Amino acid sequence: MKSLYDRSDFGGNLDALQAHLFGNVKGDKHCLPPTEDAFQLHLCRALHHLALCKQAHLSQPTYAAVTDFCTRLAHGKLVATMMLKEAKSTELKHAKYC
Repeated sequence: MKSLYDRSDFGGNLDALQAHLFGNVKGDKHCLPPTEDAFQLHLCRALHHLALCKQAHLSQPTYAAVTDFCTRLAHGKLVATMMLKEAKSTELKHAKYC
């Protein structure tokens, strides 16, 4: 994380970094780093994709269930789990920009 967002002063804590940047930096909210929860879930889904790619050369690969990798079935379709923690209140008192 340190090299990705070039901020070592937050000790690798994405939640703290996101809160700091949201409250203190003017800019596009889409440029904010993800929360730690969302990042871990994304890594889980990426791990599943990597496992699929590593077996692509096999004629009879054995795949783990996709629902074991941060996705779920909803109405017959796979849906990514985007977060497990409850979202913070949108009414931040000290936020300068939104």
